[in-house]
Amino acid sequence: MSDFKGECDLKMSAYLESKLSFATEVTEEDRKQLMDLYREVWDEKTSAAMEKIFSWKFESSPFMPEDRLPLLFYRAEGRIVAFLGGVPYLVKHGNQYQHMVWIHDGFSHPSYRSKNLWVSFKMSLENPVVVGVAGDESRKEMWRAMARRQAKKSVGSGQTDIGTYRHLVRMLDLRSSPRVKRLLRVRPLISLANLLWRGYCRMFRSWQVRLSEEGLQIREVNEFGDEINRLWEKIKDDYEIIPKRTDAYLNWRFVAHPTNRYPRFLLECEGEVKGYLVLRVLNREGERIGRIVDLLASRREEKFYRALISFAVEYFRERQADTIQVLETTCPELKKALRKNGFSSRLSKQRPMILQGWQREECIPPELLFNQDSWYFTYADSDGEMLPE
Repeated sequence: MSDFKGECDLKMSAYLESKLSFATEVTEEDRKQLMDLYREVWDEKTSAAMEKIFSWKFESSPFMPEDRLPLLFYRAEGRIVAFLGGVPYLVKHGNQYQHMVWIHDGFSHPSYRSKNLWVSFKMSLENPVVVGVAGDESRKEMWRAMARRQAKKSVGSGQTDIGTYRHLVRMLDLRSSPRVKRLLRVRPLISLANLLWRGYCRMFRSWQVRLSEEGLQIREVNEFGDEINRLWEKIKDDYEIIPKRTDAYLNWRFVAHPTNRYPRFLLECEGEVKGYLVLRVLNREGERIGRIVDLLASRREEKFYRALISFAVEYFRERQADTIQVLETTCPELKKALRKNGFSSRLSKQRPMILQGWQREECIPPELLFNQDSWYFTYADSDGEMLPE
């Protein structure tokens, strides 16, 4: 019975795939239909946000394939009723590079929702695919169902789980902590506790300044240049699997973004670039948040990561941030620098991000692709961080 059901599922998937089409371009009519679909499936706010960034996000990445966009449309009666959108990456693994699709959007009109449709969507992408799932059990199961069917159709890995990443928080103002508010219900005590905390932070800051290495400088830049490409060539082999960082990618991601402002910095030692840092200030639900969006330095040099993190803390403190966010990392040197600067997952209100992926054929060794300890990525690669505030 199970074999018969599996055969039916595969036939249904083949039928659905025949109705899918990759986009080689997005026409104005396609764009209008997509925005209407966003509006109907999600809401007016999401549609308005996507109108601002759709072209930038899905059509202008420097790693875009030449023959087609990583966008899949499913049409019924001449209209787009389902859509899958991905951002292309070039990922270094070992001493090789592999094109990969990072799925950022996927949804369909309520009348056309089915598990088989989404299985067909995922399986139509030929490159390895990665997606971040915010602790959503239904989406995790959808991916696992996709992997089971994919394993029946082709050689390759049907595994989906890569790892779980928590959001780390550094408190700059105790009043932003719900836990403190519960413990200290009397407002004068909150003010006193916050005064003591800020005094401690000033002492902590002085300690960090003494730790900074002589000769290190951090300066803000308007855009990234060839110094990033030279940095990448020197440190890329420190990481087993990492999305490629080039000046073209960083300028697309942070300089050309249609709405978001990202202050950008280079770390230098004796005139040579040793790392970079990208930040963002957000206002969410009455709280001022500093976010460390992206940073990179040599995996073997904790002092460079320590300098970048210490600088970010001071930058956000001067701008009256209540808290600082950064995504958990498996890089040992960066993890040490974050811990020494007081970052912890216990204070975060965000659900952990679960990274999942699959590949139709074995393009990347599974022991790398499905091993959390092999990966290095940041908020820069996540869907939510690309959205307008």
